[in-house]
Amino acid sequence: ILLWGKIRADAAFPSFSVRRPVYIDAGTAGDLTTTIPSGTTDWVVRIVGYGNTADELFFCPDNTYIELA
Repeated sequence: ILLWGKIRADAAFPSFSVRRPVYIDAGTAGDLTTTIPSGTTDWVVRIVGYGNTADELFFCPDNTYIELA
């Protein structure tokens, strides 16, 4: 289990932007996205990390979150 650090998965990740936040995708369970989730009710928005490269994620979940109502 990765709690904090870098992970690379060329085929599994979408194309990240360097130093941009990465979120859990509200549309597809288990996917990550660089677009802030919206339009989904009862969904928690939380930054899970930042893009190091297009294929590498620096995983460092933020303790703050908001719930879409």
